[in-house]
Amino acid sequence: MSNKYVYLVLFLLVIPVILAAGSFSVYQGQDPGGLCPGTTGLFTDVVTNDGSELMQFTVSGSGSASAISTFVPMGFSLNPGQSKTVYTYVTPRTSTRVGNYNLDLVISSNGQSKALGHDIVVKNCFEFIIEALDTEKHVCPCESDKFDIKIINNGDYVQSYDLSVEGEAANSVTLSQDRVSVGAGETKTVYAYVKADCDDLGEYGFTVIADPEIGSLVQSVYATLVVDPCYDFNVQTDQDYVTFCEHTQKVIPIKVVNQGSTSNTYDFEIDGPAWANLDVNKRDVAADDSGIVNLILSPDYGIEGDFDVGFKAITQKGDLEASNMFNVKVEKCHAVDVSIQKDSDKICNSLENTYEVKVKNTGTTEKTYNIELLAPDWVTLQGGDLTLDSGQESILTLTVAPQYDVVSAAYQIKVRAVAIDSDKLSGEDVLAITTVSVDECYQVKIGINEKDIEVHYDGTATVPIVIENKGTYKANYDLGVSGTASSFVYLNPASLEIDKDKAEVIYLYIAPNAQVVDGDYEASVSVRLGDSTILASDTINIKVLDSKAVGLEEITGEAIEEVEGGASLWARIKAFFVRLFEQKEVEEPLAEIEDLPIEEIFEEEVEGEPVEEVVEEELVEEVIEEPVETEKLNLDDISLGSYLFGGEGTKYGLIVNGGEHEVTLQTTGEDYVVLEIRSELKTLILDVGESRYLDLDEDGNPDTKVTFNGFIDGEADIQFEKISAIVNEPVEEVVEEIPEEEIIEEITEETTTETEGEGFGLMKYRYHFITVLVILILILLAIKTNFHKKLVDFFEEEIEEEEVEVEPQKEEIHEENKKFMEEYANEALEEEKKVKEKPKAKPKKTKTKK
Repeated sequence: MSNKYVYLVLFLLVIPVILAAGSFSVYQGQDPGGLCPGTTGLFTDVVTNDGSELMQFTVSGSGSASAISTFVPMGFSLNPGQSKTVYTYVTPRTSTRVGNYNLDLVISSNGQSKALGHDIVVKNCFEFIIEALDTEKHVCPCESDKFDIKIINNGDYVQSYDLSVEGEAANSVTLSQDRVSVGAGETKTVYAYVKADCDDLGEYGFTVIADPEIGSLVQSVYATLVVDPCYDFNVQTDQDYVTFCEHTQKVIPIKVVNQGSTSNTYDFEIDGPAWANLDVNKRDVAADDSGIVNLILSPDYGIEGDFDVGFKAITQKGDLEASNMFNVKVEKCHAVDVSIQKDSDKICNSLENTYEVKVKNTGTTEKTYNIELLAPDWVTLQGGDLTLDSGQESILTLTVAPQYDVVSAAYQIKVRAVAIDSDKLSGEDVLAITTVSVDECYQVKIGINEKDIEVHYDGTATVPIVIENKGTYKANYDLGVSGTASSFVYLNPASLEIDKDKAEVIYLYIAPNAQVVDGDYEASVSVRLGDSTILASDTINIKVLDSKAVGLEEITGEAIEEVEGGASLWARIKAFFVRLFEQKEVEEPLAEIEDLPIEEIFEEEVEGEPVEEVVEEELVEEVIEEPVETEKLNLDDISLGSYLFGGEGTKYGLIVNGGEHEVTLQTTGEDYVVLEIRSELKTLILDVGESRYLDLDEDGNPDTKVTFNGFIDGEADIQFEKISAIVNEPVEEVVEEIPEEEIIEEITEETTTETEGEGFGLMKYRYHFITVLVILILILLAIKTNFHKKLVDFFEEEIEEEEVEVEPQKEEIHEENKKFMEEYANEALEEEKKVKEKPKAKPKKTKTKK
């Protein structure tokens, strides 16, 4: 035998031994059978080591059920002849679908694998059925019914179900239970209540859905509700629009048709005027039958126009409703119109007025009317019964004649026309008459704003007097003046014709002459109607004063002393003559005041300038000083303020450190203004942009800064500022001196402008007169008051004050400015001393430089 055969034999002998050493076997054990979702089943399989050596085993699975399977243990070892049980747990989830699944158990060792196959059945353990006993029901409108819904649990466990409703009629369905629990093999019934709509007929379906708590099987049942026309009906009319006359009756039949499947009772309602009614309020109507109800319209006299009448029928069964609207036009076939000429009027006692009264038959047929008068016994009406055809009218005369002693009051006069065949057919009109006594008919009111007047014997004044007609009619009043002042007062015009509720202004002119003795006088202004008694009167108190003691020399001398340390001589002279020759405007009274009440007339005069003759300010004080409140600027409250001076003579009040001062704009030039400050008389001449510091409370310290900012729309803008201390600024107690030629030239220009075109011959030489007058006044002053001595002392003191004021500033002024100030002061001194000898010389303006 060759070696090959020997090896082959040996190999065949060794192979079984090797295979026998690694051999194992597997077989199936327990099988749980079908499984419910959510439950666990156990499979057992046995593994045996049939070999002669120790073996290591691993367990794994595959198949459609492997995801819900767990193997225990997953690995182990067995000695020869040993066995091991492998446990396989299978747990279908609650969401696992019912059906058949497979699971393969794989045992592996030493490269060998053996598999055991298992069939897993997931059965329906929660099976149930939902069903309706009646899938369709019929109801009448507005009725309810119920459906029986059964739930049968064919599963192995107790199960709970959530119930819901869907579908067209879901909003009309109410379930007896929203959740129900049913035991295994049991049945429960749920009720679905359905209410039919009252208006809609037809079929309405709905679905009841049962959703189990465990399991994924959802079931439903469908049912239908049929709404039958059990109570259907309608109303029918032959006409919806009717036209007829008042005081007649119209009957409109209305048919009610029952179209339902059952008999019903109908309630009727009417919505309209009181003369629209029904003959019955309800009626029974069988199925497929009809009934009649009558609408009765009965408008009485005086009813006219278009009306809407609503009819409504309501079923007692089903609560259904049907309606109809009737348009009714009632024509005024029987009417009478009474119209008096006026609605209201006033009449004076003892007078007589007549009024037309029209009575017209506005109906369509002939009528006879009785005319009635409801009025006081001093009212009469012509006429009696009237027979008028359609459209015919008659005019009657109503006479109103109150006696002299009739009480003044308002009376109603009613004229009424009543049809003879019916007192409901009538027409009337009312005249409101107010009777007024004779005195009240022509009542007049006198209005005098200023009743206390002071006037000098050689002065004049005018007093406006308002005569207002407070009566009922236009009147012609006679005016008169009497009293102790009648010899020097004049009242014009002497008579006035004034419409009712209107007013006129007259003027009382006061002009006492030299023969009038000083004292108090009275002027009584009276108004009467013709030769009647005085209707109204009022008195003006006049005080005549003597102004002889007030002379030119006193005024001139006083002004010079008061402005000492203030304005220069030529500035004072300029201010004096500007005031002397300036022309003051006198406001003319309003031309059109008839429509103003007396209070507004006086208000207008107070706000404007007083109407009086202008006298020279320096020689004679004003005749009448109007108590007009001057606007005041309080620098104690606000440290800085300004005024716009509208023109020469404009005045404002100024309060500084508790003291009150009056600032008056005396003169304006192209680039300067002249101000007069009263308390202590001070005069300022300011160029545009120039400021001055004043000591108004005279405590030795400057307290007020005055600045001329220029002109705004022709008005001087003057700014006032309260100050507490000034650095390097002298107190301006002396105003700038303007050359005499400039004063004369400026006065000449202003006078020429104001008097241009007047044509007086002497006015051609007015400038010469002014120049001569200035020289004469200076000579008189020098002679009578030793003014030449005072003038020298005055200018010496003024120069000394300037030198004292400049002295504290010498250290701060450059040498060039020092020389300029010394030369300027000496030159000013020489010029001032020459004033008394050469008054026409041009003194230079005083200026102070820092």
